Amino acid sequence: MRDIDRLLLNGTPASEIEAKFPGVHRRAIDRHKNNHLLPKIRKVDGLTRDDLEDGRSLLSQMEGLRERASALLDQAEKANDLRAAIAALREIRGTLESIGRITGEGEAAGVVVNVFTGPAWVAVQTNILNALVPFPDAREAVVKALEGVDSE
Repeated sequence: MRDIDRLLLNGTPASEIEAKFPGVHRRAIDRHKNNHLLPKIRKVDGLTRDDLEDGRSLLSQMEGLRERASALLDQAEKANDLRAAIAALREIRGTLESIGRITGEGEAAGVVVNVFTGPAWVAVQTNILNALVPFPDAREAVVKALEGVDSE
C-alpha cells in the first residue's frame, strides 16, 4: 500500500498504478486515494514543525517502551517466569498497536486473518500435544477439543 501511496503522491495516473500492480483495479485505487490518502493529507496539512517534533518524540518514547518491554520479556524467559513473560508480551503488543496508530500502520480494519491455518497455530497445537504426552487422558480431551474448533 505504501508503494501505491508514493505513486499517488507523485501524481502517477491510476492507469499506470493499475498496470504496475496486477489485481489492483482503478476504482480501488481511486477509492483508496479519496477515502484514505487524501483525508490523511488533510489531517497533516496545517501541522507545525513543533507538532511534527512532538509526534517524533512520542514515537521515540513508544519505541523506548517497546525496547524495555522486550528486555523484561528476555529476563522473564530466562527466569522461566511465565506470568511475567505473558505480561511483557501484552505490553509489547499494546505498544506495537500504539505505534501502528501513530504511524498509520494499524489501520487494517476489515482485514481477517485466519490463525487456524498459520504456522504459529500449528506450532502451538504441537507444543500443547507434546506437553500432554505424559497425560494421555488430558491429551485425548485436548485433541477432541481442537477437532471441534471451527476455522471459519
